[in-house]
Amino acid sequence: MAAIVVAMFVLSFGWVAGVEAIIYPAKLYGGMAPSTGLCVILVASALLINGIARRPEDAAVSRAVHGLAALTAVIVFADEVAALVTDYRGLDPLLFADRPDAPHATMAVGTGIGFLLAAGGLATMRRQGRTAQIAAVTLPTLGLLLSSAAVIGQLFESQALPDTFIFSSMSMTTGTTFILLFVAMLLARPNEGWVAAFTGDAPGDANARRMLAVAILLPLALCYGALEMTNAGIVDANFRLGLVALLTIVAIGSAVANDALARSRAAQELNEAFHALETTVEEREVLLGEVYHRVKNNLQQLDAILYFESSKMSDADAKAAFNRMRGRIQALSAAHQLLISSATLSKLDIATFLHQLCENIAEGNGLNARGDVLRVESISDTASLEIATTLGLLVQELVMNAIKHAVPESGALQIDVIYQALDDGERRLIVRDNGAASPAAPSPDAFGIGGMLVQSLAQQLRGSVEYSSDEGLQTSIRFPISQS
Repeated sequence: MAAIVVAMFVLSFGWVAGVEAIIYPAKLYGGMAPSTGLCVILVASALLINGIARRPEDAAVSRAVHGLAALTAVIVFADEVAALVTDYRGLDPLLFADRPDAPHATMAVGTGIGFLLAAGGLATMRRQGRTAQIAAVTLPTLGLLLSSAAVIGQLFESQALPDTFIFSSMSMTTGTTFILLFVAMLLARPNEGWVAAFTGDAPGDANARRMLAVAILLPLALCYGALEMTNAGIVDANFRLGLVALLTIVAIGSAVANDALARSRAAQELNEAFHALETTVEEREVLLGEVYHRVKNNLQQLDAILYFESSKMSDADAKAAFNRMRGRIQALSAAHQLLISSATLSKLDIATFLHQLCENIAEGNGLNARGDVLRVESISDTASLEIATTLGLLVQELVMNAIKHAVPESGALQIDVIYQALDDGERRLIVRDNGAASPAAPSPDAFGIGGMLVQSLAQQLRGSVEYSSDEGLQTSIRFPISQS
């Protein structure tokens, strides 16, 4: 918007009203030609349209921006063609031939290059892809360097600037307007390229923004002060260079020291935050361990209550039901006991858990005394408390069902508990016995409440249950590894 105001001001009060001081703010350098002002308005309008509608998929906005960019490029090329094929130096002397200052009102070569860079930046601004991202940052950056060189040269009253082919006829107004346009173009994509180092919310980005102002203003102030001292006769040109070098060293050293202090403070704050987090984690581990310990104690108390109540019963079925309930509680208690003794309170070792659980079942049901075998085969794996307790309840239910119902044709009862990994990354739990084969395939309904419980627990693992009875009963539960 500021660039549009400047261009309209020069065109209206300078060229239309004829105020030469507005056209040529410095007699040593050129002024803003009408074609330059028109191109400034076109580029600034494209940036304004892009800023109002930022959605890349908005086709109408993209067409408008690309159209203004193309029109800017056409004007620049037309100016160059007019300079080559006519006796005039470009479009402006041709259009303003009746004005006495018309030969001087031309678009500088550097100005034309700047507008072509701006047109290229506009053409890639709303495009996606790696190439477009690079171009959208590189082209405005080159334009910013070009216009900054012109402005700095005029600021220090460089006698060589008007004689330089690229910068001849470029005014301070044009250079300053270019800087505004290219900065706005870079800020249109703030998260890309080197601009991202100054536009973020991180502490480093904030420090970069502070340092940027120092990096721009301090060298300009030092050089301008040395120039004024030389013009006043206080120092000669050679001493001026040494003074500028000394002050620049001091300024850069101060900036480095400030950056080092900022980094040290950030490192100290990070270290303090790390120690605070470490303390919090330790306190959480202690608290979680205490919770697991209390849960285990409560489960053991509940198991003892069920034991005492069942010992008073004479009904065999009621006593068996209580014993099965005790087995499920013991499975939960075993998981909590293992978590308390493990290195981490969030995961437990499945193989150790299954071995411990099956030893408790075998001991509680007198399998070893009868010569029966309960064997565990498990891969090395870890699981959360939720998954482990679900597996424990499944093993408890299926093993107890085998102890109660499996009758081998000859020899001792053998029950296998297998936990394995599959090729697709899933896990499978198998519980099988060597009981007499059944002529009919078993179904969940054949196991009553126990079968319903197995189905429910398998669903908690997002798994599926399969039964087979070719050589005794085998129950297979398959579930995804993401749950373990």
